[in-house]
Amino acid sequence: RRVGCSEPRAMAKPLAALLQEVNTAELEVILASTLSSEEQQRLRRALEVPRTEAVAPAEIIYRVNFVDGSELEITLDETSSVQDAVVAIAHQKGLSSGQLRLLVCSSPELLPVLRSVRLLEAAHGSTELMAALSSFYRLGKAHGLLSCEEVKFDHYASWAYLEEQETGGLVERELERDRNELDRNELCEGYQVTMPAMPGALPGQDFYQGIIFSEGVPLVGKILLRFLIHERHWAIGLGIGTESMELAQDPEYDPGFLGLYHGGRSINICKCGKRTFRPRGSGDHWIAGHKLAILLDLDEGSMQCFDDLIPFGPKQDLPRVPLWPAVVLGRAGEKVSVSVSCV
Repeated sequence: RRVGCSEPRAMAKPLAALLQEVNTAELEVILASTLSSEEQQRLRRALEVPRTEAVAPAEIIYRVNFVDGSELEITLDETSSVQDAVVAIAHQKGLSSGQLRLLVCSSPELLPVLRSVRLLEAAHGSTELMAALSSFYRLGKAHGLLSCEEVKFDHYASWAYLEEQETGGLVERELERDRNELDRNELCEGYQVTMPAMPGALPGQDFYQGIIFSEGVPLVGKILLRFLIHERHWAIGLGIGTESMELAQDPEYDPGFLGLYHGGRSINICKCGKRTFRPRGSGDHWIAGHKLAILLDLDEGSMQCFDDLIPFGPKQDLPRVPLWPAVVLGRAGEKVSVSVSCV
């Protein structure tokens, strides 16, 4: 009758001691004298339920064919995403994941490079894949005093911005649906730019320093610049620069800077030393994790800025001069990631 205690807390210790002290036969006798026949049957049924153990995802071997005739086999588990596969294949081939796309051998459709899309489902169960190499813009060596290191980060997929252009702008309801439906994030490769402590700069003092990736070839064709804010204290500029860009200048007044500009209290588009678009609003949402983008068409000579996935201001005309990606930060500790893609 020790297990018949009415207080659960009082019962816990005697029951634990009981289970250690008695054998199976003795326990059956004790339970038979304690439980009704109906309760005993329920207990037996509960104990007979088989335990389910976690099963490791099955491993799948994919064969990837390249246009030069070479092949590569890669083993992934069944839950791996298309993005996981692209990163793994690019690593084995010594390529940038930004220039690699996958398709099923029997289909001309490129698979979306998204973390939310499983490769096995996107390929409809096929393990025969083909790799396609897309145009790829490699950021050159940067000029400037900001620290710069290679980084990979999540941002909206490039096709989200192209779709925005082709459809003439998504209505808000469709845009919200698309954000939640597929998780539009894809892996971007680029650089993380940080403002170090500058000699002579006082705490809270603006001390503008820029960086321009002008060692690489000038931007050509259709280019998407994607920015991810990690830390912002006051004014920053995210965009492109000319050969005459002044790296120690407030980008708002720099005749060599074009792009998105947060002045500390407002968000704007600046071009060649002037604000060309200034909407209402404080820009307080430009905080850690916020995504921005600029779509350039160098053939057309135009620049469309985006705040998140929303077009920000009208298209801007570009000067017909060589242009390179550029970032300007104003206070120590500010940090932004940038990626450049051919689209």
